[in-house]
Amino acid sequence: MPSQTTSSSSGGSLSTPDTQAPSSPEALGFSGLTATSVLLKWGGASDDRGVSAYDIYRDGRFLGSVSVNTLVFLDTAVNPNATHRYQVKARDAAGNLSPASAELVINVPPLVTARDTQAPTAPGSLRTTQISASSLSLSWLPATDDTGVAVYDVLLNGTVIASLTSTTTNYTASGLRPSTSYTVTVRARDTSGNVSLAATIQVSTAVAAAPPSSSSSSSSSSSSSSSSSRFQLFQFLPSSSSSSSSSGGKSSSSSSSSSSSSSSSSSSSSSSGGKSSSSSSSSSSSSSSSSSSSGGASTQTIVKYDFTAGDALATKDGWRFHSIWPLSAVPGTTSVGLPFTYNATPDGIYPNNAEMRFDMPPVDEIWLRVRLHEPSNYVMRHNTQIKTANAFAAGWRVGDQLLADDGVSRATISSINSDSVFVRWAEKAAYDTWGSSSAQRLIRNTTRNSTLLSTGKAVWGGDKIMALWVDNYSGDGTGPTIILGAISDWTFGTSKDAIFTAGYRSSGPVGSSSRVSVANIPGGKLFTQTNRGKYIDLAVHVRFSSQTGAKDGVIETWIRYEGEGSYTRRHDIRDADIDRPLNLGGDQQKWQRGYLMGYSNTGYDEQTTFHISRIELFRAKPQDLP
Repeated sequence: MPSQTTSSSSGGSLSTPDTQAPSSPEALGFSGLTATSVLLKWGGASDDRGVSAYDIYRDGRFLGSVSVNTLVFLDTAVNPNATHRYQVKARDAAGNLSPASAELVINVPPLVTARDTQAPTAPGSLRTTQISASSLSLSWLPATDDTGVAVYDVLLNGTVIASLTSTTTNYTASGLRPSTSYTVTVRARDTSGNVSLAATIQVSTAVAAAPPSSSSSSSSSSSSSSSSSRFQLFQFLPSSSSSSSSSGGKSSSSSSSSSSSSSSSSSSSSSSGGKSSSSSSSSSSSSSSSSSSSGGASTQTIVKYDFTAGDALATKDGWRFHSIWPLSAVPGTTSVGLPFTYNATPDGIYPNNAEMRFDMPPVDEIWLRVRLHEPSNYVMRHNTQIKTANAFAAGWRVGDQLLADDGVSRATISSINSDSVFVRWAEKAAYDTWGSSSAQRLIRNTTRNSTLLSTGKAVWGGDKIMALWVDNYSGDGTGPTIILGAISDWTFGTSKDAIFTAGYRSSGPVGSSSRVSVANIPGGKLFTQTNRGKYIDLAVHVRFSSQTGAKDGVIETWIRYEGEGSYTRRHDIRDADIDRPLNLGGDQQKWQRGYLMGYSNTGYDEQTTFHISRIELFRAKPQDLP
């Protein structure tokens, strides 16, 4: 992004005062409600320099604050049979407050049973899964509670640094000091505010890597004036197996036979799509070039991770993973992969603990391929959010049977929150006859013999597979975003599949929302019954529009299921409105960030784990793609 400094008369620089407030937190709601407590949840806000905290208000009065890593708040001081109004504001480091979120009205139910005084069990097997000089990655086994765990608190040296939803059992603490001992604690809380015994470990961060030696000379001064973005660009240029560089006035030569066997060359043989393939790579400190073969393809590779062949989640050839967690064996195979585990959750709750963000070498055009394993127990849920307030206060409960005013459409309540009930349908026709997304319908609870007015419906039927963007995950102006996902195809029974979609967002200048456009293009079934427990090779090609407003951007995708010899094209979009952000400079105009997997809008009835075993970023189209 553009520099945020101004020159002073003394030749130095002064930071521009931060006067821009964050955006409002989104989608304030609740995921737990008793006669004495409310568990709030909301979506994150954004800020030009980063959100630092969230402030929670009840009935117009300040209630408390949580860190930027915490998107939940447990209020245990509510009164039974009362009505409370909640709002949340985001705050940045300069103290700028966002506009308040939309108001959430909670009708607290009456106290009909004795107060819950039983605390959850302590989280089990707290351990570190990765240690660096500046971060600690943690994992633990779930706690249990008679009424259900609501929140996990993570503490560092006695201070809460994050509060996580009950479905999250891992966390990475970053920004730590090298070679420093920390006391790490995880505790569980239930909706009544009962706190478990703490799980505690003592752990030290790693020793910081020694900086590279250098001497002051005109040569080193010249090299230090080069921008880091230019160096990143240099990494993409094809190079010979040897290169020379100047550092501190001395000439040095590096070749593919470097002292590190992992970075100098590697060769592996694997099976891809039922065919034998081999790959080799060579790299040096200044540039990298590799030739890979997969199903007959041969092309230069910018970066490649093959976890089965022994690669780890370390930074490599300009690619950096934002989190570190253990690789694991892929069930039913001899492969190893990066696991993405979604815990079982009620309808209407995001199991959002399976997202891997990454930085990749900046490229003008994306040619990316991943090998994804479809879980053997994968089932896409089909549920609908029926918008009707006060269902819980009216006595409606999970499992109740609903009937629409057409006298035909029946559904079963699977979850209830502040402004909606979530339902599941016995057949597609019932969903179709319920009405449009904005239609007002009278719905009858035949179990309770009562009625409420519905103001509309919303479908929860999408699982993210991948997202790619330029400068940030954006929808309002700083750059385009490409999203690949699987959405419900509305088949029911045992034949539930998922439609593969390519979506994108494109926009104009920074801060402008005048040209935001969103598109979602289906590409046929992705996850199928016949491919349960098998691999899918997914290839993606993305290219900017030729000029601003031309709407001739390209999005292509290809799929190859395990056992198939060739790829099948799924998307061939030639009119995508994805403009290069010309208002940004240098590498900020290029594709350079993204995430793998991510939110599951539908959620899962049982724990479901995907694996990614291979990631490849190419300079040009792989030869085995049609």
